[in-house]
Amino acid sequence: MKEMLSFFKTVYQTYWGNGPFQWIFYISIILIICVEKRKSIRIIFGWYAVVFHLMLFNPITFKKLLSIFTWDHIPYYCRMFAMIPVFYCMIYGIMIIVQKVKGFPKLIITVCICILIGYFGTNVYKLDWMKKADNLGKIPRDLDSIVEALNDESDICVAVPESLSSYIRQEAAEFYTPYGRSVNSLGVALGSNEPDVTNIMTMAGSQSCDYIVVNNLDSVKNAFENEGYTPYYQSNDYLIYEVSGVPKNCRTFNDLRQISSSCSFDKDGNIKTNEYGYSITKYEYDKRGYRSKETYYDKNDDIYTVEYGFSSVGWTWSYSGLITSTTYYNEDGKPTESSSGYSIKKSEYNKDRQLIRETFCGVDGNPIIRKDTGYAQRTLSYNINSIVEEERFYDTEGELILNNSGYAGINNTIDDSGKVIKVTYLGVDQNPIMLSEGYAGYTQEYLDDGSVIQREYFDDNDNSATLPLGYHTMRETYDSSGVLQLSEYYDESGDLIQYGSGYFHYYLNELINQKDNMAIFISAKDEASEAITSVLTEDLQNLGISNDLRGKYRQSFCAVITPEKTEDILDVEKTSIDGSINGIDYSVISAGFNSGNISSIIIGGKEYSNDVRGLNIVVYDLEKQKVIDAVSFDTNSPEMRVYR
Repeated sequence: MKEMLSFFKTVYQTYWGNGPFQWIFYISIILIICVEKRKSIRIIFGWYAVVFHLMLFNPITFKKLLSIFTWDHIPYYCRMFAMIPVFYCMIYGIMIIVQKVKGFPKLIITVCICILIGYFGTNVYKLDWMKKADNLGKIPRDLDSIVEALNDESDICVAVPESLSSYIRQEAAEFYTPYGRSVNSLGVALGSNEPDVTNIMTMAGSQSCDYIVVNNLDSVKNAFENEGYTPYYQSNDYLIYEVSGVPKNCRTFNDLRQISSSCSFDKDGNIKTNEYGYSITKYEYDKRGYRSKETYYDKNDDIYTVEYGFSSVGWTWSYSGLITSTTYYNEDGKPTESSSGYSIKKSEYNKDRQLIRETFCGVDGNPIIRKDTGYAQRTLSYNINSIVEEERFYDTEGELILNNSGYAGINNTIDDSGKVIKVTYLGVDQNPIMLSEGYAGYTQEYLDDGSVIQREYFDDNDNSATLPLGYHTMRETYDSSGVLQLSEYYDESGDLIQYGSGYFHYYLNELINQKDNMAIFISAKDEASEAITSVLTEDLQNLGISNDLRGKYRQSFCAVITPEKTEDILDVEKTSIDGSINGIDYSVISAGFNSGNISSIIIGGKEYSNDVRGLNIVVYDLEKQKVIDAVSFDTNSPEMRVYR
C-alpha cells in the first residue's frame, strides 16, 4: 500500500504539479454529478471520469495491470491518465457555477475563476512533460540540414549536444542516439566551446557513435583540426565529424530497432577479440521484446565456446520483466554444463519482486549441485524493509547442506534503522558453526555517518574470537557512493596488522615519505585492479605513478620510481622496464592473466619478486645499496593479503 500511494503521488505531481490545480477538477466532477440534471452529461463528463479515475488508481489495477509493464514502460501506464477529459470537466463545472449567479457577482466569480485557472495552469505549463510537448515548435534552424546531410546513411548512431538532444529523434526517428533528452557526459562535452577532442572521440567510440555534432565555433573547429579531424559537414551553427581513430563499439539493429549484434574495433578499424576470447555477440528476442538469447562468435563469424564452457546464454522472463530462468548452450544450441557445474538456473520472486529462490539444474532440468558453491538451491527471506534476514542452502533433495564455504545458512540481525548489526553462520542443525576462517559470525557497528563499519568476530559459543590471520576487529570505510575504500585489520590490542587495503594505504604512505632515498620497483601479476580504490589510486599517484589501475582487469603493469624519474607502463600485453641505477642493472616484467601471468623484478642479477597475484613491490635503499623489502599485495581481493 505504501508503494502504491507513493506511486500515485508521483503521478499526481508529474501531471498536476504541487499546486491545487487538480482540486478545480474534483470540484467540477462533484458539481456535474450532483447538480447537472441531464443524464447524458452526468455520464460523459461526470461518471466516466470518476470510473476511469478509480480504475486507474486503485490497489487491484496497480497490482494486476501494472504487472504487465516492465519498469521501463511505467510512463505508458501513467499516460493513460490523459484519457480522462480533465479540462472538459473543469470547463463544464465552471459553467455550472457561473450559471447559478447573475449580474455583477457573475462577473466577479468569472474573473476570479479565470485568474485561478491562469495562475495554476501556468504552474502546470512549467512542468517538464508540458515543456517537452512544446519542443516541436522550437526546433533549431540547422536541424533539418544536419538530418539531410546524414540521410544517405542507415542504422547510424549520432551524438549531439544538449541544444539538439530534445529534437533529434523527433526530426529523424531513423537515427540512433546514445542518450535521450537528458544528455550524458558525452553530450555535455559536445556542447563545450573548448572541447577535449581526444576524450570526446574516445567516449563516442565506446558508445557506438558513428558521428558527433558540435558547435560551429572557431575554437571548436581549431581543436578538431589540431587533432587531424576535418568536418564531414558544417552548417551555420553546427559541425559534424565522423568518429574515427579510436577503438569503437559497433552495433547492428533488426527491423524492430533492437540490437541484433555487437562487436568492437581497434583504432585502425580491425575487429577486436575481447578478454573472454570472442569478437562478436548476436542477440535474439522473445515476442514481448525481452532479450532471450545471446551467442558468441570469433572474428571469422564462427560460433565460439568461452572458457566457462558455453557458446550462448538464454533467458526467460516474467510478465513484470524479471528473469525466471538462465540456460547455457553449446555450439549445437543444446543445453550444456558450464564450468560452474550447472546448465540452468531457475529464479523465483515474491510479490515485491524480490528474489526468494534460486535452483540450479543440469541439462535434464533436474536440480544439481553447483561445483563452485556446493549447493543446488538457495532461498532468501526479507524483513519489512526488504533487507535479507535469512539465507539457506539445500541439496538436490531439498535438505540443508554445507556449502563450499562451510555453512548451511546465514541469519542477519537488523536494528530499527535497517542496518545489519549481527551476522551468524549456521550448520545443517541451524545452530552457529565455526568457519575455517576461525569464527561463527560477527557483530557490526556503524561509526561516523555510516560510511565506516567496524566488525568484531565471535565463535560458536558467542565468545570473542581472534582469527588465524591474527586479527580480532576489521574496519571498513566507504565513500559517498557506497564503494569500499579501505579495509583495516586490528589485533585484540587495537594495533593495525599487515592485512587489507588499510595496511596497503599505510605502506604506500611510508614509501611516499621516504621515496627520496629509495628506488621502488612494482610489477603486477594475474589480476591487480579489482580492489584498487580511489584512496589507493591517490596514494599511487602521490608516489609518482601516472596510470590509473581501476577497471584495468587482468592488464599488465610495471613501474620504476627513483628520485630522478618515474616510469610506469600499463598495457593489455606483457610489458617490461629495463635500466640501471647506481651502476646496478634492473629488469621489471609484468604479464596479466591473459598475457603470460608472471611477475619478475631482477636487481643485480637476482630475482626478488614474490610472483604472486596482485602488485609485487621491491624497495631498494640507495644509500645502503641493497634491497630492504620485497612484499606483495593481493589487490584483486578486498581482503588484500600481504605476502613477504
